[in-house]
Amino acid sequence: MWEKIITTEQEYKESLARLSQIFESDPDSAEGMEAEFLVTLIEK
Repeated sequence: MWEKIITTEQEYKESLARLSQIFESDPDSAEGMEAEFLVTLIEK
């Protein structure tokens, strides 16, 4: 799980790759919460 803001292009690419893997997860699952968190980080 991500624990900080995204500061590099590499972190950005990694977060997009991870999000694409878990995007359709149940929102109440751990992966669903991770996806929501990643979306927030990516938007910043």
